[in-house]
Amino acid sequence: MASIAPTSSPTAADPVAAIRTQADALVKEKAADDFDKFLLLMTEQLRQQDPLNPTDATEFVAQLATFSSVEQSIKSNEKLDRLIATTTGLADTSATALIGKTVESATGQVAASGEPVAFSYEPVSDANRLVAQVRDAGDRLVREIPLDAGTSQALWDGRDSDGNPVTTGQQTIAVLQYADDRLLTSAPAVTASRVTEVRMQADGTRLVLANGAELTADEVRAIRAGE
Repeated sequence: MASIAPTSSPTAADPVAAIRTQADALVKEKAADDFDKFLLLMTEQLRQQDPLNPTDATEFVAQLATFSSVEQSIKSNEKLDRLIATTTGLADTSATALIGKTVESATGQVAASGEPVAFSYEPVSDANRLVAQVRDAGDRLVREIPLDAGTSQALWDGRDSDGNPVTTGQQTIAVLQYADDRLLTSAPAVTASRVTEVRMQADGTRLVLANGAELTADEVRAIRAGE
């Protein structure tokens, strides 16, 4: 059943985030402290100036401009922090709309059901021999599938090397591309799975898929209606 995990406290989940939060607070405190010192110095300068030879108007205007700049900088930083927090919250909320949708990602992970599984990959121009390897959660070879050079899509029939249906467990499909006997690349295949859960974590939003994979939004290659 699709669900949304409760939001956890960033500081409790991630000590690094806690340190970063404390550092940000110190930076704001220092900026405010510098602002107060600036005000104090400027006030003292006005109090101590010679009435017969007051501060030059041009210089005074420049100091006021600096004063305004410091004040606006502090306010802008505070507004920027609020804007970032709001934007992050909206992104987290939008991600929940993906629950039930099918997404494609280059994880190679599939949930075995004994049914055929389609996958794709990016062919390398110099490759003349391609092989897809299906491995189980223990990294044991379940099936090796020869692929046609020049193609980018293939199908695993859901069976192991002995022809038996693989009906349970998480499997991973990797595509190995060779130039004769020289391995050029080995990479997880692009597979599709349904989003079952959205987790809001300290390091960002993660999508949990029915095939067991966890993705960030950047790792999603395509989205389509649930299947």
